[in-house]
Amino acid sequence: MGNESQEIGRRFMVGVRGATAGDPALEEDLDACARVGVGGVILFDRDVRTSGARNVHSKGQVADLVAYLRERLGVAPEPF
Repeated sequence: MGNESQEIGRRFMVGVRGATAGDPALEEDLDACARVGVGGVILFDRDVRTSGARNVHSKGQVADLVAYLRERLGVAPEPF
């Protein structure tokens, strides 16, 4: 995708499926995020559709997930 798509992608913040590195759903979503240059990822505790856990299981797991997201997608700039 070109610069225009990535410029638009940076304006979006999206939710992703999965809670750990290697989860096929998470990897699929992160591949799509990387392709379009998504500007941010939102983590959710519960999935409204299934009423099950989504991204958040424990404090340590969230820390590991955030580190992995930063590794895969890059570190977000400091807020202004």
